Amino acid sequence: MLAAPQLPERSSREILSDYPTWALRAEQSTFVYFELFVDPKGNVQRCDIVASAGNERLAKQVCTMHRRTKMRPAVDANGEPTYGKRRDEIKLVLPDTELGEEVSNLKANAQYQLAVKSLPPEDGSRKQISLAMQIGRDGLVEACAEKNGDRSAYSEAACTFFQDDRFAIETGKEGTPVSYVSEVSVEFAVEQPSG
Repeated sequence: MLAAPQLPERSSREILSDYPTWALRAEQSTFVYFELFVDPKGNVQRCDIVASAGNERLAKQVCTMHRRTKMRPAVDANGEPTYGKRRDEIKLVLPDTELGEEVSNLKANAQYQLAVKSLPPEDGSRKQISLAMQIGRDGLVEACAEKNGDRSAYSEAACTFFQDDRFAIETGKEGTPVSYVSEVSVEFAVEQPSG
């Protein structure tokens, strides 16, 4: 089954042990939306901060923590381990502090928003899904599926929308382009009437 790299399950004790002492003493909190590029062995090759709020120094620590993390590698459409890319968010929050309260309410938006005329009543005016997309060496989508393996009208529509798009070309350690699986968040939102 097509799958992006997965972070290992970590206990709150493990995460707290990574919380830098200086940040605890200074009552600092941060929200970080980051992107990881992982090799077929589960090693993090690159960590980039996409957006952050709160303490900037603490935000940079998030990538330092993740570079040491061994991940479950991405799996391509043939079931083989491959390069992978995923975006995720993390909050390092000290509750009962002003900055902690501010940071705890933050959430990253979906990477892509698709406007639609309507959604089923049970979904309200917004519906978010996650896709796993296999991107070829040329940046084109080679395979696309809903992250959990389900097939729905949402995943079919989103995969169709992206089939002719060109995504980032990624390279392996040798500097040559590689195929990779990327996890992409998509939000369907009902168009608001103009005027």
